[in-house]
Amino acid sequence: MRFIATADLKPGMVLGRDIIRDSKLSMLKKGIVLTDEYIKYFKENGYMGIYVLDEFSKDIEIEDTVRPEVFQEGIKAVEENNVGALVNTSVTIVQDVFEKKDLSVDLFDLRSFDDYTYHHSVNVAVYAVAVGRAMNLDKENIKYLSEAAIAHDLGKSKIPKEILNKHGKLTDEEYKIMQAHPEKSVEILNQSPMISAYVKQAVLMHHENENGSGYPLHKEGKDIPLLAKIIHVVDVYDALTSRRPYKDPYPPANAYEYLVGGAGNLFDRKVLDAMETVIPAYPTGINVILSNGQPGIVARHTDNIMRPVVKLYSDGTFVDLNDPANQDLSITSSGILQADYTGEVEELNEDRQRKSMKKTVGIVGDMVSASHVNDALNAFYKTVVINGADALAAYLRDGEPLNLLIIDIDLPEMKGMDLVMGLRKIVLDFPPFMIMSSSMSRNMVMLALKAGASDFILKPVKPNYLRERVNQVIEKIYDVD
Repeated sequence: MRFIATADLKPGMVLGRDIIRDSKLSMLKKGIVLTDEYIKYFKENGYMGIYVLDEFSKDIEIEDTVRPEVFQEGIKAVEENNVGALVNTSVTIVQDVFEKKDLSVDLFDLRSFDDYTYHHSVNVAVYAVAVGRAMNLDKENIKYLSEAAIAHDLGKSKIPKEILNKHGKLTDEEYKIMQAHPEKSVEILNQSPMISAYVKQAVLMHHENENGSGYPLHKEGKDIPLLAKIIHVVDVYDALTSRRPYKDPYPPANAYEYLVGGAGNLFDRKVLDAMETVIPAYPTGINVILSNGQPGIVARHTDNIMRPVVKLYSDGTFVDLNDPANQDLSITSSGILQADYTGEVEELNEDRQRKSMKKTVGIVGDMVSASHVNDALNAFYKTVVINGADALAAYLRDGEPLNLLIIDIDLPEMKGMDLVMGLRKIVLDFPPFMIMSSSMSRNMVMLALKAGASDFILKPVKPNYLRERVNQVIEKIYDVD
């Protein structure tokens, strides 16, 4: 079984996984043969793609974490705000997850634009229970966690749809309305005597951040219950990896990058550690391209979420990227997304970017990576490409001040971290900097952040995603609104 993007679907392909569709909750069953009509439906309703069965991928198995009928029941309960049905479904989700001996949540969900809210709630419940299991929570807390996760966004049913689905940036008043949804979720839960205070507490606080910058209570990490912390992480992960009418999804690997970059400030590190053991960065069945140019398909996972086993299209052999013999190979792109889109986000953030264009960004790396970063940023900032350590040292001494540095840690002539540490000792006004790397080693991320990096970016990175991350750093440092 393998995942095929909607744009690449052809009549005659065979559906490899059940799809729950539209508000009527009808189901397209595994094994149906695709027609032009089915393909048109998938395209018009915003599906990223579907799983198909074919000869090449017949030995690639993907096990449902929960049964399709359980997923269907959960979607219906969320749509109807039926608290009793939600509790029943949450219990079944726990049972299904705990029946899996070797748990790996390959939940690359198949959903349309309109079904997002309902699918999202069930996804978050499945993710949360898997993470709770990985953290060895007791059965009572797992039960509370499942209930809170599937109910966490019930309050969005009270938010006007024009705000929920707005393509542009929310106004201050609209954002305030949106921030009320945890409290509205609790109001709905208060109508049922069967819901524990622990569940309501987790629902209320699932948008609180470790540094106190979240909402609605602005609690810091020590005052945020663990169940809320788990829901917070998997809620953001599922939102990032979902396609919406106004945004393309992040690939799971990039979503992990965002979460790790926020560890300690936004997200609990222990929750992230547990999540990495049960939710892969490259779901089974997706197409990938390796750094040597060879295309393949993710066949199964290893202990390293970034380095799965890949089946090559060229000869059908399996390459274990976690094997030391293959340490020079990495995944450079996946078949989850369409080409990077431009225009919409830039237009939405036009005012912010006009202010940002006054900033000077230095880009340090080899010619290929530096050129890629420069192409993504030079329409929005004044950019300076600097080739290597000696050139950077000279520029910092004699050139105009830099507002931000983006440093490729995989520099050919020396390690990027060595460059940073060495120059910081001799340059008094070393600018704020971001680190880029092709490997998301947790130790490397921690070293970068400890050295003072404002962010850590995993390569390869799509231009739109890179611009947004740079914008976030610029806004934080220079108060660009």
